[in-house]
Amino acid sequence: MQVRYGILDVGHEPLEINIHESKVTLKKISEKVLRYMRFSEGVLKREVLISGGDVALYPFTVGKEDEVLTRFVYLRFKESVSLAPGSSIRVYAKVPVSMGFYGISGGKFGLIDIVRHENIKYGVYGPISGGILAKYFKVYPRRFIDKVLLGEIVYTLSLENDSGLWIDVSKVVVPMTDTKVFIRGHEAYTEIIHVIIKSKLRAVIELSNEPPINGLQELPTLPKSALKSVSFRMEWGV
Repeated sequence: MQVRYGILDVGHEPLEINIHESKVTLKKISEKVLRYMRFSEGVLKREVLISGGDVALYPFTVGKEDEVLTRFVYLRFKESVSLAPGSSIRVYAKVPVSMGFYGISGGKFGLIDIVRHENIKYGVYGPISGGILAKYFKVYPRRFIDKVLLGEIVYTLSLENDSGLWIDVSKVVVPMTDTKVFIRGHEAYTEIIHVIIKSKLRAVIELSNEPPINGLQELPTLPKSALKSVSFRMEWGV
């Protein structure tokens, strides 16, 4: 049975969830107590007893734990997108996303554990001395959304050429921790991210607060709202 985002159905038989390079096991050991265990390569990495609440699973994109190094995501296109003056196109890009297990009781959430993919890469957008450190992913910009797996998130990018020139877009930098996330079943999507291209060097990133498709639910665990206007400016090339 496919695990879905939200409150997990944990019984006396172990519930096993494989995410990235880890296996998580949840089991009810008494009427009000659950045991959480996370394994990596067969080695127990974390064990927690959870009393008096349920356990929920959601994409983890916001929080002090993920902002220690950077709050940005650098999407490098494997295929560039060429835009005529005044034209626009919506593309989608899938990347791995960290997963958060939360205790929940009375509508209040508490973070239990974060499951990250192990091969995280970082890149610098701009000059080494004054650029922006970001999580770095090489992605194919897709015109349509294909199969989305548990542990993946789909970035929804509206590329808009406001420069008056033909522009080849090969990269986008997104302030991930300010971006709203929407879910459906085991699928996760960002809000529509407008990339307004001003020149070959400059673009403005605006967050729309809008889901990319119908039937999605906004992620309920975000501790802060997405920005409603310009959130970031790319100054070192698109």
